[in-house]
Amino acid sequence: MSTSNQRAVLRAFCRQTHVQGFFWAAMLGRLSYATVGFALILQIQGATGSYSAAGTAAVAYGLTAALLAPLRALLVDRWGRRRALPPMALTTALLLTCIAVYGQRLGAAPLCLIALSGLVGCGLPPLGPVTRGVWADAAGSPAELRAAYSLDTVAEEGLFTAGPLLVGVVVAAADARAALLLTAVLMLVGTAAMVRSPLMRAAVAAPPTEAEERRASSLLRRPAFLSLLVVLLGIGVGLGGVELAAIAVSRADGPAGTGAVLAALNLGSAAGGIAYGARSWRSEGSTHLLVLCALLAIGITGLAVLSGSAALPVFGAASFLVGLCISPLLIAAYTSADGLSDLSTRTQASTLVGTVNNLGVSIGTAVTGILLDSGGPERAFLVGALAMAGTTAVAAVHRSRVTSLLPTSS
Repeated sequence: MSTSNQRAVLRAFCRQTHVQGFFWAAMLGRLSYATVGFALILQIQGATGSYSAAGTAAVAYGLTAALLAPLRALLVDRWGRRRALPPMALTTALLLTCIAVYGQRLGAAPLCLIALSGLVGCGLPPLGPVTRGVWADAAGSPAELRAAYSLDTVAEEGLFTAGPLLVGVVVAAADARAALLLTAVLMLVGTAAMVRSPLMRAAVAAPPTEAEERRASSLLRRPAFLSLLVVLLGIGVGLGGVELAAIAVSRADGPAGTGAVLAALNLGSAAGGIAYGARSWRSEGSTHLLVLCALLAIGITGLAVLSGSAALPVFGAASFLVGLCISPLLIAAYTSADGLSDLSTRTQASTLVGTVNNLGVSIGTAVTGILLDSGGPERAFLVGALAMAGTTAVAAVHRSRVTSLLPTSS
């Protein structure tokens, strides 16, 4: 299928009844993901006067959000999307409102605010995985599903670019409490609109049978899925410190230079996601993972070479090229996870992919910070490239496992 035909596939998918309405509802709800962390930091720092307390609260929120994500996904798969999401969104919104209203009074007891921040992460509804699950239900072909995942990934990157800017505008016009309250409203309204969508109602599954429950419990025992998670962990480690190291390279050029480099990286990622989704691929997603991991290992090595002496425009162009691989990697990962799961495990599979990748990003960022303090960005980039080289080897193992599951032609 040609690129123009694949674009027609994306247009046809978006013209399906209720797809656009559900898309905008999901984006509204998921915008709260992009505002909550920044708003929490600003509110708690303002209430306590301590950056340490604000940072600890952010860590508490991030850890509970990541570590409990598989459990929340399991609840969604067991209870159904329409039953599980509203209580999670309502609980999270109430906790955010509590921090906004009583934050100043609790400023003298930062441990309370830190604990509340951790509780916010506990109940965070998995709107992203649920959205991708709905796309898997609505897509009529692998080409449509790939196009939907491409659109979803690129849109999510846009949300995480716009979210902090929105918080900054609200805080400038009012205060951090208003930003937290806005986050709560976004989560409630977006979740409610998603749940009311006919696409969500049509995707309600029957109660799992005993056999489906056994399959759900054995998701982490599937060798192909386990190798996929290891690949995602390695990708996170390899990419986790790229932005931080890029900031270290460009800081001599001031905030404008730093912003330009990060914008080039993100723009490359968005362009790569659009291009990947605009084509129809005959090869499997596991093959794409292998190729893209290898390309990233080469690209990050190039950044290491350029980080010592290259002019900022050259380094920015190289960052754009590296970014081209990022969104396609995530799209291929979600597509692979969907192929290795079924209806009873779809939300869990998508959530585990995101959770493991985020864990890898945290590890990579922490390691990069240590390397930047003790050396320079060249060393940090080289360690990231080595992580991607090792991940490429694991991706080859994953590809062989997926290939062994495919039906053989007689």
